[in-house]
Formats: sequence, structure tokens, C-alpha cells
Amino acid sequence: MINEEVEVAKGKQRQSIIKFIVVLLSTGILLLTVFWLLPILVSDTSKNDELVNESSSQSSAEIDLAVQVNQERSVSSQYSQEQALAAIQAFDQQLLLINPYQLLQDDERLMQAIDTAQAKVTGAFTAADYDTVMTVLQAISLDLEQAINAAEDAVVEHLHKARKLWDEKQLPQLQIQLQHLKLIQPSLPEALELRELLSAWPNVKTLIRAAKTAGLEGRYQQQLEALIKVSRLANDLPYLSAEIAGLKKQITEVNYRQAIASADVAKRVPDLTQMRKAINQARQISPQAVEVIRLTKELAELERKESYQRYLVQAELSLTKDQWLKAFEALSAAQQLYPQQESTSKKTRFVAAYLQLAKQSNQIVNQPSLLTSSVKRKRATAMLSAMLVYRSLSPSMAILGDKLSKQLQRYSQKISLTVISDNKTYVEVRRIGKVGVVTEKTISLLPGNYVLEGKRSGYVTKTVKLVIKPEDIDKKVKVIADEQI
Repeated sequence: MINEEVEVAKGKQRQSIIKFIVVLLSTGILLLTVFWLLPILVSDTSKNDELVNESSSQSSAEIDLAVQVNQERSVSSQYSQEQALAAIQAFDQQLLLINPYQLLQDDERLMQAIDTAQAKVTGAFTAADYDTVMTVLQAISLDLEQAINAAEDAVVEHLHKARKLWDEKQLPQLQIQLQHLKLIQPSLPEALELRELLSAWPNVKTLIRAAKTAGLEGRYQQQLEALIKVSRLANDLPYLSAEIAGLKKQITEVNYRQAIASADVAKRVPDLTQMRKAINQARQISPQAVEVIRLTKELAELERKESYQRYLVQAELSLTKDQWLKAFEALSAAQQLYPQQESTSKKTRFVAAYLQLAKQSNQIVNQPSLLTSSVKRKRATAMLSAMLVYRSLSPSMAILGDKLSKQLQRYSQKISLTVISDNKTYVEVRRIGKVGVVTEKTISLLPGNYVLEGKRSGYVTKTVKLVIKPEDIDKKVKVIADEQI
């Protein structure tokens, strides 16, 4: 057994020696090869350098062109300018999310990363390298998102602990948690509320005394505010909750009675603005209460009366300014509020008649040729009579009446007309009268439209239409029936 072990050991020894010899021979061959090839390699390298130096001056233009192409390829982006701008705007919006967190603003590493990213983005965007813009923004946006999420998680965690500590009234530990929250997010509303409660906690007994004093003095609102604060500080103790509920009900009833009383006082003044405000306060407390319904109806009637009087005042003011159309509009509005008010209806009709008279008179004044009609002349005469009522009230109507009177006077004066015939034709003015068989005759007619007829036995009746105007002078017309039947 021992002999076998000895033989095994000798075999292993022989193998180790053989391995050593093989390694030694390999190393020798490698060194020989290196020393034999080194001069050749050095010589070839020198030759290559010379060739490069010789060709560099010949191909500089080609190299510059290649560099330019490479630069153009590097600037070419798979993203457009619009996409890059959208990414920049999104990044700017993301930066706004940092504002609430003081912890992130105090992180020098994060702020330096943002500054570096903005510088890179500016340079890349200027060079139209939109791929770089997108790559940088994606990287920094990811960092910002992680930082913001971490800050939000920290706020949630500390706020949860702070609320629990407040409920357990572990005030020193609560102070520490609030300090942590202040370092992360100084203006967190929940933390500010807890900080306020923490500072008010030593005054619980004072608040209770103040609540009792306010209740005894009838200052129920102040009592309620003090009790609510005590309740929050004492974690809403059951007896305080019941007392607060009863006090709220009492205050509601007091506020309701005060609102109703204020509305009644305002109604007697009357002060409709104050009355409306008081009714709204009472309605918020008890919208279906009898007093609220009654006062609402009374307010509506008072508002209607107020509007009615306001319209009447507007109408009177408009009449004094000779603005009859505005007066009519105001009176019409007043009449709609109180249709049965006879005095308002009468005045509205009076003003309406004025407007109608002014409209018709203006039409004739602007188109005096209408007065060639006898019917229009009669109507104009009636208008002048109707105007007498308004002339002293309206300077405009007086002026209009004078214009109408002048026009009517012009069209009421007869105009001389010479009728020329052949002393064989019988001439007459239709619906006016005969001229006779004449050679020439002068007649007088009012301005207007006329038809002259000439008749002769055996001849076709001659018809002549004629318009006579006030300005016509020495007007002549020939009427001769000279066409045989």
C-alpha cells in the first residue's frame, strides 16, 4: 500500500517537471520572435508615417469634407424641433413641482445637475441637435421625478407620524416630526395646523374659561369658536361634541331671529338692500319658514313699487328734456308693473299720441308733395290743431308745427293756369268743373294732380294729366281734341 502511494507521488512529480519545461520553451520561442520582428515593424511604421505626411497635404480638402459630412450626420436628429420644444416645456413644468419642497431646493447635487442639463440642452438646441436635447431631458426628468416622489413619500410618512403623535399627545416627539416636515415642505397646510394646535395646547384651560364667560354674556358665537378650538385640542371629547352641537343649534336660532327682525326693520324704513340681505340670511337657515315666505313676498311688492316710481321719475325727467320716446319707454315699463293704474295709462296714451303726431307731421314736412292731395291737406290741418296741446310742452313739436304750417300754406294758395284750346273743343277739369269752349282761358287751381279733358263731336276725347306745384308760375296747358273718330 505504501509502495503504491510512493509511485503515485513520483508520477505527479514527473508531470510537474514536464509542464515546467514546456512553458520555458514556449517563452523562449516568443521572445525570439519578438526580437526578430521588432526592427521590421519599426521600419514599416516609419514608412507609414512618411506616407501619411506626404499625402496629408494632398488630401486636406477631402479630409475637411469628410469632417463636415460627419458633423452633419451627428446633428441629424430623429426628433423634430417641435418635439424638442415640447420636451423643454414639459421640463419647465416639472421644475415648478420642486417649489414646494425646500429639501429639494437645498440639494446642491440636484441643483447642479439641473444647471448642467439646462446648459447642455441650450447648446444642443442651438446646434439643432435634437437627439441630445431629448436624451439629456429624459435623463434629468427621471432624476427629478425620483427626487419629487421621494420628497412626497417623506412628507406622507412624517405627516402620518405627526398626526399619531398628536392623538397620543406625545408633544416633544411631535415637535421633532414637525421640524422634519418644515425642512422638507415649509408651507404644508396640515403641518401648519398641527403646529398651531401644538402652540395652543398650553392654553386649553384658558379657552374653557373664555367659552364659559362668553356663554354667560350671551356672546354665543365667540363661545362656539372657543369650544370648537378646545374640542380640536382635546381630540373631540364626547361631552364637548354634544355641547358644541347644542350651541350651534342655539346660535342658528338666534341668527334666524336676528335676521327676521332686521328684515322687518328694513321694511319699515324702507331699505330694500338691507331687507334683501337679511331675508337671504334667514333663508339660508330656514328656507321654508313662514316669516321667510312672508318677507319675500313683501320684498317683491316693495321692489315693484320702487321700480314703478323709478320709471315715473325717468319719464318726467325725459319730458323735461323733450325726449318723448324715452318717456314713452319708461311709462310703458311702469304700466306693465301696474296695468290698472289709470293715471299712468292716461299719460302713456298722451305721450303715444305725441309720438304718432310727430311721426306723421315729419313725413309730410319731409315729403311736401303729399299735400297735393286734398285728403292730406285736410289731415295736415287736423294735425296743426292737435299740436296746440303739445306746443307749450315740447319745443320740438313747436318747430315741427311751424314747418308743417308753412308747407300747408304754400299748398293752400291757388296757382294760375292758362288753358289753350281751338275754340271748338269743350274743356273741363275732371271732378273740378268746366272751362268751356275757349281759345285761351286762365283758371286758378290749388297745387295737386289734375286731369283735363277735351271733348268734340266726332273726335276722340283728349285727356291731359297735369301736376301743379306751389312754385309753378305762368303754367300753360293745351287741350285740343283733334283726332277724328
